[in-house]
Amino acid sequence: MHSAMSASTDAEKAATYWLYRATGVERFANMKNDPRTRANRIKTLLAELRDLQRGINTAHAALAIWDRFTTDEQIRHALGNMDTRKTWSNYDLYYKVDKGEITPADARQSCIEGATLAVNGPVRRRWIEHVLNRLAFERSMLGDVPHYDGELTPVIIQAFAREQGAEVPKCTVPHAGVFRLESPVLLPAHIAPEASLALSEDGWRDLMQASGYTVPARTARRVSAKPDAVPLINPSEEQAEQLQTIWNLHMVAACKGKHSAAKPNSIYSTTQTTYSANSKGDYAPFKTIEIAADGRRVRMEWQRQERVRSGEPVARIRISTIGAEFYKPDALLVITDKPSKPLPMDLDALEAAARQAAGEEEAAA
Repeated sequence: MHSAMSASTDAEKAATYWLYRATGVERFANMKNDPRTRANRIKTLLAELRDLQRGINTAHAALAIWDRFTTDEQIRHALGNMDTRKTWSNYDLYYKVDKGEITPADARQSCIEGATLAVNGPVRRRWIEHVLNRLAFERSMLGDVPHYDGELTPVIIQAFAREQGAEVPKCTVPHAGVFRLESPVLLPAHIAPEASLALSEDGWRDLMQASGYTVPARTARRVSAKPDAVPLINPSEEQAEQLQTIWNLHMVAACKGKHSAAKPNSIYSTTQTTYSANSKGDYAPFKTIEIAADGRRVRMEWQRQERVRSGEPVARIRISTIGAEFYKPDALLVITDKPSKPLPMDLDALEAAARQAAGEEEAAA
């Protein structure tokens, strides 16, 4: 009786174990068959395809280099100064040539043979065929690739060629309805056996579908939370002087009841080149600020435990802080070699209000 109970307990444990194993295998198989997993696997395979194709592209570029460099001096220069990956040479090949262990011509020939093997060799070709077959299988499990019927542009064709491993693809429109794809080296073999390919719109659509390429849908650009920038205005000298006078009067009004007197400032004129060279950074002498409809500078201030603007900006202008002092306003800056635009405010009314606030009505009269 006891041995029968022990046997049944062992059988239960074995059944539970194998049931657990079967459940794990089923879940793993479901995970591998998940469309999201397949889509990520396709991305990985495409990256592997581009990596394999990149080696062929580099080999083509190396062959082009050795077609140009034929003399001993040119070969020495290429081996000693160029990247070994671009010349398809060993890192110690230059030293062998320099020590006389191998002639420059033999070194060049060994590089050519290595690059030719990379281009036409069977190993890399079999790997590319293997990756393409895996891509075809994974895509077939996701269903048919849709035929692109939208507007075809050179950018779409370049993105397709780049995903397939083409080297710096460039697409042009030689004439209406035809797109030509070009590359500095041969295009991937599953696209074309040459360095360029010209097809009609329908031809490119069929090729993209046959290659399993889906044109990504355009996503709406995220709306910025920042407010729209107000226009940057370069005022005329007359308006700049009038606004500078308003700023001086604002400082006079701010100094009422204080022991210190306001110090007037005048406009500052310079060129665009000088301004650009001296307007970088927080401590630069030239700055761009925002002004409100009342002519005052818009600043950030605290109101009810929140940082808010002191006013609604209507324009941006340039100022100079050269010679800045206490109780002295900033100098309004005018770019002399740029066209001027009028300020969007009534400067006469602002000046009259500023004079009244500063108590200078009689002086103005």
